[in-house]
Amino acid sequence: MIYLEALMLTIAFSVLIVSSVNDIKKGIIPNKILLAGLLSGIAFDVVYYFFFYQEGFANFIINLAVVTFLSLLFYFLNIWAAGDSKMLITVFAVIPSRLYSPMALNVLPCFVLIMCVFISAFVYVISDTVIKSIQEKRKLQIKRKKRITGKQILYIIVSYFFILLTMLLVNMLVSIILSIWDGGQAYITLMIDFVIALILIEVRKHISFKATLVMIGVMTIVLLIALFTGIYTISTVSFDFKPLIVVIITIILRLASEKYNYSEIPVSKLKPNMILSGVSVMQMNMSGNIENLPTAITEDRNARLSQEQIDAVIKWSETDTGTSSIMIVKKIPFAIFILIGTVLFLGTEAAFIWFA
Repeated sequence: MIYLEALMLTIAFSVLIVSSVNDIKKGIIPNKILLAGLLSGIAFDVVYYFFFYQEGFANFIINLAVVTFLSLLFYFLNIWAAGDSKMLITVFAVIPSRLYSPMALNVLPCFVLIMCVFISAFVYVISDTVIKSIQEKRKLQIKRKKRITGKQILYIIVSYFFILLTMLLVNMLVSIILSIWDGGQAYITLMIDFVIALILIEVRKHISFKATLVMIGVMTIVLLIALFTGIYTISTVSFDFKPLIVVIITIILRLASEKYNYSEIPVSKLKPNMILSGVSVMQMNMSGNIENLPTAITEDRNARLSQEQIDAVIKWSETDTGTSSIMIVKKIPFAIFILIGTVLFLGTEAAFIWFA
């Protein structure tokens, strides 16, 4: 069985390394590599779980289902591309479940993997932000001439309480449902908070300020009623703010890094699948009347450039209103972070098993 597990891990890391190299060099993850890895992984899974490790099959299926759900969710929230989702699913499908940590709290070890991926990505983004700010002699703090207005402060406060109260309501429901389960409650709550925070940060952008205030009022009333009626009590249900604080800090770091998430390059170096900044797209469409110019200002995967659009941008750059350089959104090569996260995950799991 050890040799079979070694072969499965070899497939996983082969997919990770080849995909990471392609993602860094070309900005895409080849479907052929992922398909080959997935098919060979399924073949090994059949042999592994039906002949050698039947007792680990249920744990494998549950965790794979959670990974699939979260990977697709991240794709639909524009956190990463479809190739990254398929890559994570493929890799996790090949990792032997016997390597999962047997710790009682680690009921969903797949979440440890995802957290390792995001932690490595956030460390990179924040580090890159600091380095770029120093190189360009920018200051991370807001300049005096650009003071935060009262409306901006109010918006931040309202957004924070909107996310916080929503999480508290969900945590209340989760705690009540899992109150009969002794292990893993805090761990599952943390995972749910993480997912909800990612969803809410996108949902908040599409809700008006007044509607947000109304929703905050309603959620506050519901929470107070639950507390006063004894449905939700601090003594009977775990009421821990630490997961909420961790998630909120993560969101703040993610939002803070967006300010330095752009790069100026010559128009001649544009390549397919690159994404132009929203300001650049608006500038082009206001100053020129050229066919096939990009129109999407969302700065997500829906705004990826095609070769026809690149040709149109080059034609625009040659006009009187055009420029020789343009601002693009820097793509975070998530494949390399999935590789790093997998290494951290397996190292963590191995340590738990070794010292258990």
